[in-house]
Amino acid sequence: MAAPMDGPKPNDIARCLNALALMNMQDIASADTISDLVNDYFITRPIGNDESDSDLCESSDDDCDSCECDPELDLFLDEEANGSVNDDSVGVDLTTCVEGLEHLADFVMPRDPAGDDPETVSVFLVTCSCKLNDGQPCHTRYPPEELSDVRLQYGSMTHDELDIAVLAKLSCGMHRTTMTTQSRRKSQTKRKITRTDFYHHGFRICREVFKSLHGISQNKLTALIVHYKVAGVEARVHHNKRKLPANTLKFDDTRAVVNFVINYAEANAILLPGRTPGHWKSDVKLLPTNCTKKTVYVQYCSSVDAAGTRKASLRTFRRLWHQFLPYVVTMRPATDLCWYCQKGVMKLARSANLPEAEKSAAVRDYEDHLRRATMERSCYNQVCKAAKDDLPPDVTLGRHAACSFTGKAHYSFDFAQQIHYPSDPLQPGPIYFKCPRKCGLFGVACEGFPKQVNFLLDESVHTGKGANTVVSMLHYFFDHYGVGECGVHLHADNCSGQNKNSCMMQYLMWRVLTGRHKNITLSFLLTGHTKFSCDWCFGLVKRLYRKTKVDCLQDIVTVVEQSSDVNVAQLCGTESGDVIVPTFDWTTFLGTFFRKVANIKKFHHFHFAEGSTTVRLQEFVDSPFLEQSLARRKTPDDVTMPPVIHPKGLDAKRQWYLYDEIRPFTAYRCQDVSTPRPAVVKPKQKPREAEMSDSDDDVPPPPSKSARGRGRGRGRGRRGKEE
Repeated sequence: MAAPMDGPKPNDIARCLNALALMNMQDIASADTISDLVNDYFITRPIGNDESDSDLCESSDDDCDSCECDPELDLFLDEEANGSVNDDSVGVDLTTCVEGLEHLADFVMPRDPAGDDPETVSVFLVTCSCKLNDGQPCHTRYPPEELSDVRLQYGSMTHDELDIAVLAKLSCGMHRTTMTTQSRRKSQTKRKITRTDFYHHGFRICREVFKSLHGISQNKLTALIVHYKVAGVEARVHHNKRKLPANTLKFDDTRAVVNFVINYAEANAILLPGRTPGHWKSDVKLLPTNCTKKTVYVQYCSSVDAAGTRKASLRTFRRLWHQFLPYVVTMRPATDLCWYCQKGVMKLARSANLPEAEKSAAVRDYEDHLRRATMERSCYNQVCKAAKDDLPPDVTLGRHAACSFTGKAHYSFDFAQQIHYPSDPLQPGPIYFKCPRKCGLFGVACEGFPKQVNFLLDESVHTGKGANTVVSMLHYFFDHYGVGECGVHLHADNCSGQNKNSCMMQYLMWRVLTGRHKNITLSFLLTGHTKFSCDWCFGLVKRLYRKTKVDCLQDIVTVVEQSSDVNVAQLCGTESGDVIVPTFDWTTFLGTFFRKVANIKKFHHFHFAEGSTTVRLQEFVDSPFLEQSLARRKTPDDVTMPPVIHPKGLDAKRQWYLYDEIRPFTAYRCQDVSTPRPAVVKPKQKPREAEMSDSDDDVPPPPSKSARGRGRGRGRGRRGKEE
């Protein structure tokens, strides 16, 4: 027996069935099937007094075949809940409430012809009974597909976008005049309420269709109408959005935190214009390494307590610092900073109680140093940009004829810290105390591409880090990796033993006199402000080197090539001592043609021109030019080259050390390449050295007799000579 129907009303059920009719229900069931469904589930069967009916209904499946229950029996309302059962009560036939159920196919909304999915149905299911369309409902003016598309478009909008769209439509139909505008009356009355007309594509529609078209409820429509009367077409803001909690810092308290950090940074921070190691931005202020946000906050609390003002929490203090002062940071330990900058900051910090004249002089000196560093960095950036713009798009690094490119190129060169191999990211403990095989790293960067050629200098072919080595690798770069430029601008650091020496100046003069270049400019960045492109490329190599197992020179080449597309590897020699990039004796060769540059450490810019033996000097980029003549009696020709310096190679002691101590840590495939068995006789070790190498104890050996006593004065004479 069906359950009694106390909840839904007949009109609600009819409305649901009509909605189902609009959703292509004929594909699921026919109209007759839906009529049977209405009779079976929405109308209550009569309850008889005869117990035989219940026995028939409660019989088994086999007995149900003989059950004489009439399926077409009239249905009645169940009054069992009221305690009375009336067999003569007339049931309510809900099929009469369902509008046009026998013509269900006539109410089916057409599918979208553009969609291939048979389950695609319309989403606009609201109908109305208004007569705004010449006596017909207003929704019949528009095709169902159009109404569905418009509803989907409004449904894809954000909350604020939908509010603006509805408010704009309300502004077109809202009557806000003080007097009514009734055409049938001669005299108009004063308007008591505001009336709103709803429109869609120029035609008036009813309220229900307007709400369904925009997907909004009556409460939201009423709220938008009220909002329009107050603020017009403007996005609504939640009432609690602009309200701040009671414990929020006021503007004066926030400004006090920011001002305290600014003043603290002015007194303790170091400013490095154009070069800040470890930071991407160049305008940062570096606090000392022991100056953390917590230590600054402690001093802030002391200042606030003394002033009696409101104090911010540590979390709020950190947040305000990060939000308003991101350029004030704590420097990292062991950062290569400018010593002049550090001395200037310390001098300014100690000048608080000094006279104004001394304080002003300290400030002027520090500002002048910063201004010069900024100018030199700006010059470097401008030259790099000009060289990049001057390079043609089809040119590449390689062998080119001298002065075949009429433009100007820019190169930077520098030595990096040497690397060791074999190297393992999972470093075994014993190798930490040993000295593996060494490999020097020298880079020449061309910022115009950008590319950097990294010269890998194994210790078996190494001749030192002096001027001859640097000039030889730079000469090899010009011959094998240049672009054939007529003019070149070089940048380097201020290392006098490698870059800033008379041999380098004489070599550049030799190049312009022999027709290899027409003009050359060599510039040096200020000491302490020398970070440039080479350091960037070296960092890429070192980052991958620390993560990769390296056992031979070819592994280092792979690391350099795979570190970035910018880096290019160039071997200077092999592990066996075969030389690829020769080293020439430029110092002796060029000394016969040119003089040394006087006061070379004072200047930062050197200019060489074609056909002239005079070098033009500048102390800084904005300083006046000075001239020095470097010519001697003889002039060089363009054919003669200096003699080659042959590397000494590894001595016997070093070879046996690599074989005995380093070979166990080398991969088997590279043991005969990096640490082969020496062909020379193993040198004899002194007794003390043998004892130290064979001992497994960490206790240092006792001092020798000659080392005992009070000092060097004892032991002289015959006994000292015998020892």
